[in-house]
Amino acid sequence: MPHANPSRRASSFAFLLAFLLPLGAAAPLSGQELSSSLYATGGEVFADPFAHAATQNPGQQSDTGKLSPAIVASSFAAVPAPKPKTFAVHDLVSVIIREETSTAFSSSLETEKESVFEGELAEFPRLNLSDLLDGTVQPGRFAAGSIELDAEATREFTGEGDYSNRQVMTARIQASIIDIKPNGTVVLEARKSVRSDQEAYTLVAVGVCRVDDITADNTILSTQLADLFVEKQHEGYLKKAAEKGFLTKLFDFLLPV
Repeated sequence: MPHANPSRRASSFAFLLAFLLPLGAAAPLSGQELSSSLYATGGEVFADPFAHAATQNPGQQSDTGKLSPAIVASSFAAVPAPKPKTFAVHDLVSVIIREETSTAFSSSLETEKESVFEGELAEFPRLNLSDLLDGTVQPGRFAAGSIELDAEATREFTGEGDYSNRQVMTARIQASIIDIKPNGTVVLEARKSVRSDQEAYTLVAVGVCRVDDITADNTILSTQLADLFVEKQHEGYLKKAAEKGFLTKLFDFLLPV
């Protein structure tokens, strides 16, 4: 069987190697040309658009809507998000008060007690004036010999109680920023007074919130406030009409149940 010439095999291998080397030189080495990521900028394949974000100052909202320059350049529908707001002391924020509480309690108590006493009385001190004057006590006896005592008592008690309370408060009030904490939270204080003829009411709301919770229309819900304090005071004929009279208070004091 004839054998292939070694010199011919070497020349064929060298020709094949010379043909593949130019293709290998043109192949991508870093993989950047194969990436379709819109975050690819320059020599960085997956550049983070938030890597060089400025340090957030107290009272400034977080910039979570920043788009990559590659997305803005490649998309016709890309809309840049509004710039984050920076709040300062004495700025105004609308507080929407929506508070609803519901409480219900139910209790039941039932007790029963039974007592039985049996005894016999055979002697007792004789009550005589002469003995009292002498300072002596003489025993006395019954004519029948002794008296038997038998007592029995039974007590039962049953009580039930139900308590239900539901309160709803809805209001909208303008608050002012009175302080900005180092961690970025702000302290809000609101006060509103309305007077009409002989009727007047005052609404006070105080709380702490994050600046990121303040919406784009400059509002925040009362449920997002920490250390919330809400108080409403009413004065006028309506309050007087709903109050208990003197006799009612007296009967409630004498007969609380």
